[in-house]
Amino acid sequence: MFKWFIRPVVLLTLLVVRVNVAAQSTTRLEIAYVSDSDNPAARATIYVTDRFGNARQPISNQQTPEMLPSWAPDGRSLMYMGVQGGLANLFANDVVSRQTRQVTQHQGNELYFASAWSPLGDRVVCVRNLLGNRGYGVFLLDVETGDVGERLLYNPDPNDAPRMNHAVDWSVNDEIAASFADGGFDLYRLSPNGNETLRLTTHPRGDHHPSWSPDGETVLFHSDRDGRWQIYRVDREGNTVSRVTDVPFEVYEPSWSPDGRTALCVSNRDGIDKIYTLDVKTGELGLFLESDFGVFQPRWYRPPLSVSAEKMFLSTWGWLRRAGSARR
Repeated sequence: MFKWFIRPVVLLTLLVVRVNVAAQSTTRLEIAYVSDSDNPAARATIYVTDRFGNARQPISNQQTPEMLPSWAPDGRSLMYMGVQGGLANLFANDVVSRQTRQVTQHQGNELYFASAWSPLGDRVVCVRNLLGNRGYGVFLLDVETGDVGERLLYNPDPNDAPRMNHAVDWSVNDEIAASFADGGFDLYRLSPNGNETLRLTTHPRGDHHPSWSPDGETVLFHSDRDGRWQIYRVDREGNTVSRVTDVPFEVYEPSWSPDGRTALCVSNRDGIDKIYTLDVKTGELGLFLESDFGVFQPRWYRPPLSVSAEKMFLSTWGWLRRAGSARR
C-alpha cells in the first residue's frame, strides 16, 4: 500500500518542480532562431520569441553573424556560434539582460561551431576544428572557463566535410547525439565520459541535425536518403529509423517541443526559408514564422524536467540523481 501512495506523491512533487523551473525561465521567450537580413555586416542574427511567434527580439546589438543557438537548462542563456574577423567562436548570451560574453578563445585557425548544453548547465558539447588543420572533432567544454575537455569523436581529415553541417544535442538522460562525418554523415550516440559510442545510422546519404525527444528516447533528424531533405526519427538504440514527413518539398532542421507532440522545422517550399510546426505523429506541417529575408535554425527551449506522465518519473529521477552526485 505504501508504494502505491508514495509514487503519486513523488510524481506530484516532480510536477511542482517542473512548474517552478518553468516559472524561473525567461519571460516566455522560449524559441530561438536565426533571421537573415539585408545587412552585409550581419547576414544572420539570432532572435528569441514566444511559443506563438509573437514577441520577437534580437538577443544582442552585435553587428556580426550569429548562428546555431542552443538553450541553457535555466532557459535564460543561449550559447551560439559568433563570427568576428572571419573566425568562429562560441558566445554565451543572457536573453534577459542581452549581455554577451565570449566563451572560447581561438588559436590560429582553430574554430568552434555547433554546441549543446549539458542537463546541469556546467558544460557544452561542441564541434571544433583543431589547430594547424589537424582535423576536427566533438569535444566537451567548460562553460565558465572555456577550457576544452574530453574528445568524444575525431576525424583527422580537415577537408572531409564542412563543419557547419555538424550538429549536436544533449538529452535529459545525459546522452549526446551528434551528426558527424567520418566517410559519410551519420548519427552517433555518445556518453559524456567517453566510454560509449554507438552509431545510430549508417546510410550513404547524409543524416543531419539531431534533436532529442523530451524523454531522451528518440532522435529527430533530417536526411536526403529518399532524394530530398525530409524529417526522420530513430530510437536511442539505433534499431528503427522511420520517416516523419513525406511532402514534395524539402524540410529540415527539426527541434523537438517540450511536450513531445510537435517540433519546429524549416522549409523553403516558397523559395525562402520559413519555420513550420510539425506534428511528430502525423507529419502535418503548419506555418509558424516567416520574414522577408528568411528564418532558420529554430531551437526550442526544453526545461530539464519537461517529460510527461510515466516517462517523467524515470527521466527526472535520473536527472536528479546526476544533479545530486555532481554536488557531492
